[in-house]
Amino acid sequence: VSEIHKDALARRRIELSFVPYGTQIAEPTPFTTIDNIVLPNLEKMGITNTGAALTKALDSLDERKVTYNNNGVPYYQSILILISDGLSMDDLSPASMRIKELEANKKLSFFAIGIEGADLTQMSTIGSRTALALQGMKFDELFQWLSASVAGVSSSQPGDKVALPSPAGWAEL
Repeated sequence: VSEIHKDALARRRIELSFVPYGTQIAEPTPFTTIDNIVLPNLEKMGITNTGAALTKALDSLDERKVTYNNNGVPYYQSILILISDGLSMDDLSPASMRIKELEANKKLSFFAIGIEGADLTQMSTIGSRTALALQGMKFDELFQWLSASVAGVSSSQPGDKVALPSPAGWAEL
């Protein structure tokens, strides 16, 4: 949030939503700009039902796009970030098929990021990209990369192809 807040254009264009999950899937936080964001309180929530959480996140993205379309607002390709230990206890295949289809149609960029000890093999099956392993506790570097990535996208025009910065520095490549 603090990194995105530094970029005036990104601060106005980027909207965030979070889907905390465990055994139960929390309602996604409302999409909002950085200036109005209320970060969820993250805590242990039981076993990880990642498939259901991803489905909830995708449904929320679809609803947001409908709102944009209904109001004639152009929008950028969505970015969905999963940060997890990769040990999903439910069926990932419906969400995975949906993510891969959206990626193939250039409607979504999906990034799976595994914390230390994560099952990167399982996480790599979800989308079209190989899951990245977070080096230790380099969350600051991860979020700086994410901020630079979305800032680059926000300064482009909807539909433009944008090269993202390298994740070197926070991810094991």
